[in-house]
Amino acid sequence: MLEAGHCYKQELHALQNHADLLALQNNDLQKELDEFVMTDEIIRSGLDRKDRVVGMKTRIYAEERQSMAQVEKSRSPSRSASRSPLRSTTNMQHQYQHSTSNSLTQQYLNYHRQSENNGASHSSQASIQDLCRKQL
Repeated sequence: MLEAGHCYKQELHALQNHADLLALQNNDLQKELDEFVMTDEIIRSGLDRKDRVVGMKTRIYAEERQSMAQVEKSRSPSRSASRSPLRSTTNMQHQYQHSTSNSLTQQYLNYHRQSENNGASHSSQASIQDLCRKQL
């Protein structure tokens, strides 16, 4: 009996050593797995471009709104058409003057080309004055 108890104690001790060895291996494997998981998360977050793009778009949109708000604050107040009854008349006069100046320029260029073709030697100042008189 004593011998059988001694054999059981040795077997128990051997099984305890084996369990300790398996626990150490388990801990080593768990550490290695944790390292793989952390590496995987770092790579995944680096490759997750969608979140980066969304973040950049959000940041750019916020900066754009802030910039537009600063521009609006720095602008002088706009006048509405109801505050200035002559505004539409003034715009029409400006458009007429612009179209008239374009037609005067066109007439001057045509006149200048004709005078070059005919061999005439008029001064450009005189030809501009002639065109202005004809226009009025």
